[in-house]
Amino acid sequence: MAEMIRICPKCQSTNVSPDIGTEAYGSGKIFNSYKCNNCGFSGEFFPEVDKKIIEKIKK
Repeated sequence: MAEMIRICPKCQSTNVSPDIGTEAYGSGKIFNSYKCNNCGFSGEFFPEVDKKIIEKIKK
């Protein structure tokens, strides 16, 4: 089985963590949001890619 890892769509860093406690526009609903600890980008879309192809993506 492939080992999947989240990657930042802006800087391609793998130093990504969940952005805990983010509310969807004040509705009180929690949704999956992530934050890049390298560039500070945050959002919902942080793709998961096979760890073996990370270096190809970074090129």
